[in-house]
Amino acid sequence: MTLHTIQTVLFSPDSFFARRKSAPALVLPVLVVACVGLLDVVEPLLAMVVLDANDPKNFLPTVVGVGFVLTFVVWLFYSVAFYAISSLFDAEGSLRDTMAVTGWGYLPSIIHSALMLVVVAVELDPSSAGIAGPQPTMEMLAGGAVGSLLLRLVGLLFALWRAYIWVAGVQHVRNVTRRQAIVSVGIPVAIVIIPSLLGVSFPV
Repeated sequence: MTLHTIQTVLFSPDSFFARRKSAPALVLPVLVVACVGLLDVVEPLLAMVVLDANDPKNFLPTVVGVGFVLTFVVWLFYSVAFYAISSLFDAEGSLRDTMAVTGWGYLPSIIHSALMLVVVAVELDPSSAGIAGPQPTMEMLAGGAVGSLLLRLVGLLFALWRAYIWVAGVQHVRNVTRRQAIVSVGIPVAIVIIPSLLGVSFPV
């Protein structure tokens, strides 16, 4: 995976998927999803280490289950949903092809997860802002309504970025119109985004 490939997926998905509409490879998209899952594992582990509330080893199976495995479950959910809805428009292509383009659409999630990891690392630093320990920091985070709203808006922007990539991918591998691709992607994404805006988080 080259930098040029990443840039094309992120900013010119139409041209990227137009060249790969026939049996796109699945290995690299799976690696993209795996990277997101790993980042989602590191974030809570970092919080547990800094807070020193319990031995992180005791929570490792749960963290891995929620942060890594569930990321793949959500990827499969999106893939099946995109495939099922686009099938209503007499689409072509296979579920495997849809899984590939869905995996590529997780590239913005790597940026988002990495950004959130930096935010968590900074906020949990006991020496930041003259805070004596991690507990006051967590109280500050819990009470930060403006910060919470900002993080949700950032999450929304990255969700829309993923949807932008998915629309292009579904359009090409399923051979449907742009409008049909928007419907196929928009419904599942809305199901996830709307609860997220209300404070219910999903591993997306």
